[in-house]
Amino acid sequence: MFIICGMVLCVFILLQYQAYLGRQEDSLGYTYVNDELSVNYLSGKRYQLGKDTLEFSITNQSSETLFYYVHLTNISGSTEGVTYQVTSMNNSFEPIESNLSRTVIVSRYELKPMETHRYYLTVNNPLNSDLKFEIETDIDEMDETFASTILANQETTQDTNAVGLIEKLEQYGTMYYFHGNVENNYVSFAGLLWRIVKINEDKTVKLVLNNTSEELVKMKEENNETPYVFNESLVKEYLNTWYENYLGSVDSQIVSTLYCYDDSMLTDEFNRIEYLSNIRIFDEKMPTNACGGTTLSEKIALLTADEVMFAGGDTIDNKDYYLYKDALQASWWTMTPNKKENNNISYIAVSPSGALTRDISESSGLFVRPVITLAKKIKVTGMGTIDNPYVVESK
Repeated sequence: MFIICGMVLCVFILLQYQAYLGRQEDSLGYTYVNDELSVNYLSGKRYQLGKDTLEFSITNQSSETLFYYVHLTNISGSTEGVTYQVTSMNNSFEPIESNLSRTVIVSRYELKPMETHRYYLTVNNPLNSDLKFEIETDIDEMDETFASTILANQETTQDTNAVGLIEKLEQYGTMYYFHGNVENNYVSFAGLLWRIVKINEDKTVKLVLNNTSEELVKMKEENNETPYVFNESLVKEYLNTWYENYLGSVDSQIVSTLYCYDDSMLTDEFNRIEYLSNIRIFDEKMPTNACGGTTLSEKIALLTADEVMFAGGDTIDNKDYYLYKDALQASWWTMTPNKKENNNISYIAVSPSGALTRDISESSGLFVRPVITLAKKIKVTGMGTIDNPYVVESK
């Protein structure tokens, strides 16, 4: 009996000691060190009620440049109304504001030898919910991804007027997009020829079909008075069928990703709606990768007008960029609206001469160029040229 009581007492003491250590970790900080990174969670790595700010630093202890990402894990409790902000003294880091639906807070950041990055994560929990989560930092391994192959074969630049692969820092990490009349962004996948549009911040790769559909497709029928949006359109219905016919067998290599249906708008005194994309593309000529409107999680969609402009498109004729298609008899759709009047939406399209054009009625018949996103761990052969395209290995 005394032995059993003693064992119970020992277990109780051990549990209390572990809990004490956990509290010490939370209050006194926690340091993780390996041969490459030293991560110092100065105020602990665990968020819980009462701890509004978590401070941490990441140091590269190796002799090589590393890439890392930071994400939130072990989330439990109610996330209702909870938002967070991430700031840093890093010159290249743009502050982040988000809710907990976005768990990757730093994506593929470059860290040179002996360099240190310091971050502050501040949580706004207005309902004082019993929320808990932890911060994890990992090296971003690029070795087995399609993205790493592209970057190994292609010099990058930050010159947005250059022809080639442009590096652009975004709110959630670094992305790369092809610009101009490039000749090394061809991909053979599912028996079809594609062009690489960009490497997303999460290392997935976005592709657009090199050709257009063989038939003209409408967004909606002319006599249909229902105010459709892209996700309910005849184009989206066409894309879904096309996906099943041509990509159904390779579905596991394609990932759902967020596409931007930019329905952010202004309304004038006559109750006419002008989408902000109209101003951004045609007046300011300032494309963006940020979405001010509705995001749609899809496996297939279209390019946005912004992506066409990043690729080299303009509001004037331009045949000198990789999205231009010779001898087209009609324009092709983007998924970006520019105006709404009397329940009719007008869209931005790309003309046969390569120009971005607006006020295209949703009842117009235009060509379609499907867009997909390949998963991270895709292996390829080839060099990306028309004679030796990247060939996606089948699983």
